[in-house]
Amino acid sequence: MLINFLVLLLSALQINWAVHEGLSGSDMGLSPWLHTEMLCLYPLIVTNMLLLIFKKRKSGYLTQATILSTTVCIYWLLVNYLNFSVYVTSWSTFSVSETWMHVGLRSLLPVVSCGLLLFVSVCFSLRRSFNFIATLP
Repeated sequence: MLINFLVLLLSALQINWAVHEGLSGSDMGLSPWLHTEMLCLYPLIVTNMLLLIFKKRKSGYLTQATILSTTVCIYWLLVNYLNFSVYVTSWSTFSVSETWMHVGLRSLLPVVSCGLLLFVSVCFSLRRSFNFIATLP
C-alpha cells in the first residue's frame, strides 16, 4: 500500500516538475494537472504487476527495489518525452536526437531525485516486510 502511494505521489511530482511550461500546440496551455491523473495510473498498474511477479519468484528486496525503480524511471522518461513533444516539438522542428537530448537534460534532476527517493523508500518498505515475515513462527 505504501509503495503504491509513493509511486503515485512521486509520479505526479516528477511529471509536473519536468513538464515544459508554456503553450502547447494542441491544448493552448491547459494545465498539466488535467492529464497527470491518467499518466500516474500506468506506473501503479505496472508496479502492482511487478510486485505480484516478485512475490511468486521470491526475489530479494534489493532486486525488487532496483527493478521497480528502474521501470518507473524509464516510464517517467517516456512521459517527459511525450510532454516535450506536445509542448515544444509541436511548435518547432526538432530531430529525434535533439528531442531526446532536451528531454534528457530537462529530466535529469527530476527523474534522478524522484527515482532515488523511490528506490530508498521501496527498499525500506520491502526490507521491513521481509523482516516481519522472517520473524513469524
